[in-house]
Parts: sequence; C-alpha cells; structure tokens
Amino acid sequence: MRAIEQFFHHFGKLRVPAAHRASAYLQCEETAFVRWNHAQVRQAGHVDQATCTVELVFGRQHASLEVNLGGDAADDVARLQWAIDTLAETLPDVPDDPHLLLCDGAESQFDLPDLPTDPVDAAIADIARFSQGLDLVGILAQGPIGAAYADSSGVRHAWQRPMSLLDYSVYAHTDKAIKRSLAGPTWQPAQFAAQLTDVRACLPLLFVPPRLLEPDGYRAWLTPAAVEALLEVLSWTGFSTKAHKTRQSHLQRLADGQGILDARVNLVEDTTLGVGPTFGPTGFAKKSVQLWQNGRHIQGLCGPRTAQEYSLVTDGAADSEEPGSLSLRGGALAQADVLARLGTGLWVDNLWYLNFSDRDACRITGMTRFATLWVENGVPVAPVAVMRFDDTLERMFGTALVDLGQNPELCVDALTWKRRATRGARTPGVLLSDWTLTL
Repeated sequence: MRAIEQFFHHFGKLRVPAAHRASAYLQCEETAFVRWNHAQVRQAGHVDQATCTVELVFGRQHASLEVNLGGDAADDVARLQWAIDTLAETLPDVPDDPHLLLCDGAESQFDLPDLPTDPVDAAIADIARFSQGLDLVGILAQGPIGAAYADSSGVRHAWQRPMSLLDYSVYAHTDKAIKRSLAGPTWQPAQFAAQLTDVRACLPLLFVPPRLLEPDGYRAWLTPAAVEALLEVLSWTGFSTKAHKTRQSHLQRLADGQGILDARVNLVEDTTLGVGPTFGPTGFAKKSVQLWQNGRHIQGLCGPRTAQEYSLVTDGAADSEEPGSLSLRGGALAQADVLARLGTGLWVDNLWYLNFSDRDACRITGMTRFATLWVENGVPVAPVAVMRFDDTLERMFGTALVDLGQNPELCVDALTWKRRATRGARTPGVLLSDWTLTL
C-alpha cells in the first residue's frame, strides 16, 4: 500500500529533540463500501485513509497524539512534525510512568504480500445476481488494510492484507431473518452462492407460526457465529494477565483451578489467522499464545505494561490484553451430521445483546437472534420465538458440551466505526446437551 511506503519516508524526515525517543504507528485502508437493501445497491463509496499515532518519550515520561495523513508528502511531514513538537512541549508536565516498557532493539518485520486485483464491480454483480428475489440487506467492505510502525531506535514493521467482507441478512418478515457473513482475502462467489442456497431452503420455515418454549434447559446446536459471540464476551477480561493478577477476570475461578472445562476445549491466540497485524502499537511483535489447553487455563495475554509491572515477558498484546485472532480447535462433529446428532432441540443461528449476569461465575446472558429453529428428530420444523438464555461457561464448554464442529469457520469483525476492524476469530459450532433458556 502506498500509505505504508510514504509513512517510512515521512518518519525519516522528522526532527526529534535530543535525548527523546519518537515512535509512530500507522493504520491505513483503501476500502470500497457498498450498502445493500432489498438486494439493491443503496449507497456506494470509497475510503482511502491513513491515521498515525505519534508518541514521544523522555526518560519515563511519554505522551501521544493521533493525526490524519492526507497523501500530500509535504503536508503529512508537517503534521507529523507538529505532533512531535506539541508532545515535546507537553512532556515536562507529564508524570513518570513506572510501567513504561519500550521495544528498543526489536527485530523489524515486513509482511507485505502482493495485493491481488479484486475489483468490487465483480462482487456487486454477483451479489445482485445471486440474491434476486430476496430482501438482502447488508454491507460489503472490500480492499486492502495495513499497519506500520517506526521508531527512532531503528525498528520498522509493516503488514498488509487484502480483505473482502460481506456482512448481511436476508429478511423474511417482522423479526424473522437469516444473518450470514462471508470473509476472505478475495471475493468468493461460489461460497456466497452456496450460502444463499442454504438461506433459500431455510426461508419458508420462518413463515411457520413460531414455537413458544417454556423456560427450561434444551439440547442445542450453536453455530460458529453464535460461539464467536460468546468468545467475544469472554475476551473482555477473560484472557488478560493483568486481570488475572488483580483478580478481576471473569475466568478467575477456572484459572485458579476451581473448575475445569471439557478436555476438548483448546483456545489459542493465533497470529497466523491473518486478520490483523503481527505487531502492536508499541512495536512489540505479537506471538501466538496457548491460552487454554485440554480444558485447563495455561496463560493469559501479556501486554508490555503488564510485563513491566510484574516482571514478565510480553507477548506483544495490546494494553487491553484482549485477543484479536482467537482460535478454538474443532471437534469430531461433521456438519452433515449436526441435525441428526441434535435430534430434538434448538438450532441457534446467532446471538446478540450478550453480557454477564454473574461475572464471578462467568455466567453469560443474551438473546437468540433471527433464525433460531426448533428441530424434531433431526428435522427443522418451526422458528422459535425470541428467548433469553442464561448459562455459565463451565456448563456450556464443560459438563453440557457434547461435541464441537469438525470445521471451524473464520468470523471477521464487521465493525467499521472510525476504520475497519482488524480482528476476528476462528471457531467451530458446539453441540450442547442442555442449554438454559430463562424467559
């Protein structure tokens, strides 16, 4: 990406005050956005943006500023120099930071594969053609995303990836719809066509009068999208070393050995997923980390500040210590066998409004979303009226876990607030013997 090449050139021109250390972290994208409604294009545009976070350090004092880069070389260098000068004036009033850890001397890394030519016009034509007769609503975001890091100690990092993401729903009526997403380095027309074939087969069921269930425990299949929603909530503090050390993690009891998950639960922060840069905003390289193995807590993610505070070694995690590329290993259940193994119970297509109802017990609550179906003897027969679930991680991934899906799916974050997200998770679906609905 041109923004990355320019970034390194601009950084080399900056005047840094004596005895100070400067660093800069670039986030950039060249994205075609297309919004759909009633399977027709309602809005189309293009975003080419680059945002740079500049940090200046003197001793143990440090401060940062974010500036937008506009592409004009002279203007961009002036903006970056203004940030350096402003921070230099600010630092005398900033207190020392005892937990500051710098990546001086780190090995530079460049992950810059060739970006394929993947015109958005082809994706638009495919979506329009395959979705004829459907009320498809959603957003297509397609184009390269990138990041880069530079500092005055000589460290240089760069990363870029092509990414196509279609996040969409096919609406049936009232509160009934089917939600899907499709993500990959390039647009995948065959996979999209296959998704819509399944959607068309399911749509007639959504017009059947919904099944009203009593609050109780039900056998359930949670799709990869539903499992990813659960993992996102667990990511808030569940995998943070700082949260574990201060005993604020909602996985604290399990991490302390007061409970155990099913031995088939293996969770890794897997930097090879390719959804985000393999280095953080402070320049440290991100490492793949085995978080849970055979149902037992192994370690948490450790950011530079936590490493400095507790005399640990950082794995390059961000200060939030939330995973950005979580991977849950699959199991033995083939997709073709899911309905038969489910038997009678719930097909849970997606979940939303998730939160904790009891953090200490890692109890999560939320609502079923869109196409949640009632299945009898392996055959979907009706949609289910929207229900609230309330259950603990120890049950869902422990005593109630029957099996995990054989083929984990990549779920990429569709967030486009401020910029496209660079996080995702690879997860299978899970079959549960007993999943608690409360109202």
